[in-house]
Amino acid sequence: LGKYFFLIILLVFTKFISKGYASYKWNTNNNKNYQRMGLGTYTVVVIDTNSCRSLDTIKVVKSSNFDTIIRFIKPICSKNNILKLSVKPKFKGYYFGNYVDSVGNFEVKNAGVGSHKIFYSFKDSFACVFKDSSIIRVVPHPSVDFVIDSTLHCLRNNAFAFTNKTSISAGSFTSLWRFGDNATSNSSNPSHTYAAVGSYGIRLIATSAFGCSDSNAVAPKVNVRPHPSVDFVIHTTLHRLR
Repeated sequence: LGKYFFLIILLVFTKFISKGYASYKWNTNNNKNYQRMGLGTYTVVVIDTNSCRSLDTIKVVKSSNFDTIIRFIKPICSKNNILKLSVKPKFKGYYFGNYVDSVGNFEVKNAGVGSHKIFYSFKDSFACVFKDSSIIRVVPHPSVDFVIDSTLHCLRNNAFAFTNKTSISAGSFTSLWRFGDNATSNSSNPSHTYAAVGSYGIRLIATSAFGCSDSNAVAPKVNVRPHPSVDFVIHTTLHRLR
């Protein structure tokens, strides 16, 4: 939106006097009853048929300095429903553009991943009309998936291997594994050994570079089973051959 807004004014004088002819003298050497104006100071003298004069001065200045109207919009994750936009200061106006209504509700899911340009139109205290624009960047969530080599291991020497199948349409992500026994890992494809027999739910949380997180909806369980405890007795250790 540039740093300044400029207003070209076409000022027309009519019916300055009720009777008689009026002439106009501008400091721009214009003798008409109108003057096109840019920035600057303008003086006009109106003279009637009796040589009565009236003088007025008009000054056209730079309007309000609006560097940015729409508040900064950081990238938003694609799984959000609505992004509520705001402006500064509180100029009364309206939004327009794709996927945004007049009061600034931007439909994130419908817009989808990508860059979307929105606009805001308003009037300042002098009734000057301005327009600002901004880009809303919708960024993707990771899609979490993984596989386990086996969901059942015996306790002795158990080592479950996890393969990360998570994907994202753009950018990178980090992984956080929760193994259900208070242990965690940030490795992409970790292995884990359990210290006790039991059933453990596995959770994988993936977070993009923009902070968009997702996790598996259902935590699959791995099972650690005990080894059998071997024991036996012999009723006697001595027998005759025959």
